[in-house]
Amino acid sequence: MQHIKKTLLLLLVAVSILSCKKDDLIVSSVKLDKESVEHDNVAQFITIKSAEKWTISIVYPEAGTASWCSVSPTEGEGSRSDIVLTYTENNSYVGRTAEIIVTFPSKTVHVFLTQSGIYNPNPEDNPDATPSTLVSDTYQKWTELPAYDSKSGLAFIYHNTSIKNIIVRNYSMCYDTLNRIARWVAYPLTSDYIGSEGRTDAWGYNPKIPARCQPHLFRSFGVYGYDRGHQLPSADRTVDKTTNTATFYYTNMTAQNSTLNAGVWGELEGKVRNWRSSCDTLYVITGPAITTAESPTIEYIKDNSGRNVAIPKAYFKVVLKYTKSTDTYNAIGFWFLNGAPSPNYLTTKDACTVREIENKTGIDFFANLSKEVQDKIETECKPGEWW
Repeated sequence: MQHIKKTLLLLLVAVSILSCKKDDLIVSSVKLDKESVEHDNVAQFITIKSAEKWTISIVYPEAGTASWCSVSPTEGEGSRSDIVLTYTENNSYVGRTAEIIVTFPSKTVHVFLTQSGIYNPNPEDNPDATPSTLVSDTYQKWTELPAYDSKSGLAFIYHNTSIKNIIVRNYSMCYDTLNRIARWVAYPLTSDYIGSEGRTDAWGYNPKIPARCQPHLFRSFGVYGYDRGHQLPSADRTVDKTTNTATFYYTNMTAQNSTLNAGVWGELEGKVRNWRSSCDTLYVITGPAITTAESPTIEYIKDNSGRNVAIPKAYFKVVLKYTKSTDTYNAIGFWFLNGAPSPNYLTTKDACTVREIENKTGIDFFANLSKEVQDKIETECKPGEWW
């Protein structure tokens, strides 16, 4: 009898140990049923897997955004799949973003919900729904930004993301709502933005811009010889799924010649990623020229919904190194025609000054630096300091 009692006691201890180990193996995580919803979707569930206590709060990355989400309950313990996230119907023409923050004793998890704006099939019936008034964010004084021209049809927008529990900028763009193309995309690049996340291939509309002003490119352009060319490369934003997903917005795409995209342009993008390790911060501006001095007429291609999208005549990339220890800047530029044949390999002969690209495009790069610094870095081209 004593032997049986001892055996039962050992079994109970073993079960208890196994149970503790199972709880210890639970990695706290948070998941939304849907990370992107339509304008009339007003509720969904949040699933938390955890063995810890947790609290939930909501913030809105876009400055000046009023509260439009709520959650119940706001605190609890352990795993739950019945946490209700509710939000109001979005009756504006502009998409919006909410950041749901779940705090555990061991870590903080950030997930993002984007809700699209209502589609306006007859914008001419609403004189207040002009593209520029619908989508423009407040221009910022970030180092990588060119001067912003707020003329009709152009809009400045930016997207934030969360890295190491800190809200940082993902990228900015000057978007041409009339020609359905970003005139430039600007972003910082450091090792913090690079991780193990692969391509999400989450092709979709940019939640900040009305769908009618964007190209519909779920099936690419449908014309042989043209790719959905990223301006901000997917490989420059691999820290997590949310950050990478934003690179697949249609507004980040252009009709890029397949030979260029798979050739020298892709090689240049790889060089840029390597250059980030030679400085504290790399600032990158990429853009298409939809007209040139030699070819001043805009040409168009159709998107998946039969809408016109401007075809770039050329592409530029401007890169700025900043070294904190010496408080110095160093810049270089590149210009490639959007056609075949294109160069097979990137060489130092492909580099040019930033000022040369300014003269070709009319864009004032690095407008937030002093004129003295601009004049120095924009008129020098020293490939030996990059290769």
